[in-house]
Amino acid sequence: MDGSEDANALYEASIQAKGLLKEYASIPLLLNGRPDIAAACECEGVTLAAKDLPTVAARKILSSDESKQQAAIVIREVSSAQMARKNAEEGASALMVDYSALETMDLSEMKSSQRGSASIPILVNLDGKGLEGLAETCEAFDGAVGDPGVLKEIGEKFLVSQDNSKFGKVFCNALLSVKEQEDRQKIDTSSFVETAPLRERGGEAGGSAEGLKEAIERGLTHLQQVVDLKAPKLIDGQDGNASLLISDALQALNEAILLVIVGEFNAGKSSVINALLKDDILPTGVVPTTNEVVLIKYGEKAEMKQQEDGTFLRMTPSEMLKQVTVVDTPGTNVVLERQQKLTEDFIPKADLVLFTLSADRPLTESETKFMTFIKQWSKKIVFVVNKKELLTKDEIQEVSDFVKANSSQILGVKEPPIYPVSAKLELQNKKEESGFESLQKAVTSATGGLGDAAKLKFTTALSLGQSLCNALKEQIKVKNAALEEEKAVVDSVSKQVKQFRREMQKDANVQYSNIRRSLDSVVSASEELTDTLLSLSNAKDITGYVVGSDKAKISPSAEILSNFESALRTQVMEHKGWLLENCNQQCSYYDDFL
Repeated sequence: MDGSEDANALYEASIQAKGLLKEYASIPLLLNGRPDIAAACECEGVTLAAKDLPTVAARKILSSDESKQQAAIVIREVSSAQMARKNAEEGASALMVDYSALETMDLSEMKSSQRGSASIPILVNLDGKGLEGLAETCEAFDGAVGDPGVLKEIGEKFLVSQDNSKFGKVFCNALLSVKEQEDRQKIDTSSFVETAPLRERGGEAGGSAEGLKEAIERGLTHLQQVVDLKAPKLIDGQDGNASLLISDALQALNEAILLVIVGEFNAGKSSVINALLKDDILPTGVVPTTNEVVLIKYGEKAEMKQQEDGTFLRMTPSEMLKQVTVVDTPGTNVVLERQQKLTEDFIPKADLVLFTLSADRPLTESETKFMTFIKQWSKKIVFVVNKKELLTKDEIQEVSDFVKANSSQILGVKEPPIYPVSAKLELQNKKEESGFESLQKAVTSATGGLGDAAKLKFTTALSLGQSLCNALKEQIKVKNAALEEEKAVVDSVSKQVKQFRREMQKDANVQYSNIRRSLDSVVSASEELTDTLLSLSNAKDITGYVVGSDKAKISPSAEILSNFESALRTQVMEHKGWLLENCNQQCSYYDDFL
């Protein structure tokens, strides 16, 4: 929308346009040259001509609302490689060149002028141009700006031709309404991640899901490069921790669903696992039975071995384990520091967390603390309230309501899934009383369905990426705050230096005046001495002085001249001492201040 219009009219038009664009979720609303109105209307950004205000200023106006999750879009029109580099460094989201000026521009030079590997997109402005040759023109750029009708016709050409260019799947789809996009997505109903367990079930990876998986992998790989380069100690202050998490996430995209069981000692985690797998796989008891992290995977032969990282791997021929790897963890209230670390390391990798609580003591202090830790990784959590056989029906409802209220507050979710069960009754084959049927269905639905399994895997990878990005933002925020503090110190010191210089200059001027007066006195004395020596009345004395027969009579000015050197040295030394004393005192002040 054009910013040259009346401000009120532009504001009203922007509000109406936002309403119309609800049908086109992929299209941002940008105003031309008016970041103030764009910010007021909550538009996604602005386009700026070469004569408009600087990119930095526009971004500052658009970023005044800190509650916005997404950064504002600032597209700047450029006409040279120098302008492209300058605006890229100032934070432009994209650069725009006019179609009519393409003959005079070197696009490759414009792209190479941007520093770093993460160069910003370059768009072409197609306003007022015909369709002839535009599709080929677009292909040389990262996007296009222009009349919606023209853009849609170009997009339809790509749709019809099924072109494999970058515009074939992105540029043209952005011009489809939400309903049109949904209709296109229905063409392929078999979209899921092609993990090894899923392939065994005979599924075929759909193109859309495979493309999404590749996009996630590219995004995580790029994030890993950024973390390795700029923030290697992002997690726990340990070098390489964040990078290792990303590597695990990339590997996990091709593995079975990871179901992690957490909770306090004696909450019945091992019993819940045995009930889910319908077998007494893990030992249970009133003393801690799980002192290490145990991974339970599918295997034709039951066996158990310790791995290099200290965790145990238990293989067992359970049908459920063909799609899921179950992780049993030590109790949140009895683990050693090493065991706590092992448990926490699995949370970022988890696709689904079963938080097991004991019905007779739900949500203890250690459980609420651990829930807060899980929250930062945005994990899908299912609450299992075990040992419901210890409570009456009313007490079970009361405990469930208590868990729901508190977990909602901690996790920030409205309806956390809560399943009161009795692993003991389930293992005794009292299925109607155990309540396990609902839990089993929930776990199977989340991990066993093709679409749900893909969604869970993708969500885990994306959640990890989002959590690391949030951590990066927080680190940047902390560093920015530190830089602002340092800048304030530098500004204060700079101000003090200027004040100190003024005061020193003022005092120095007084000393310089004293020296100048001394010099003036010497000059006057020298002139008087010269006049006295060379006067006609003193001719006899001069002749005697020259031939050596007598000494010339010297006036009092000669004494002033002879004493000037020592006086000047004294003044210079005093000035030097004054300089050293004041400068040292000022340096001492700066040392104390810093």
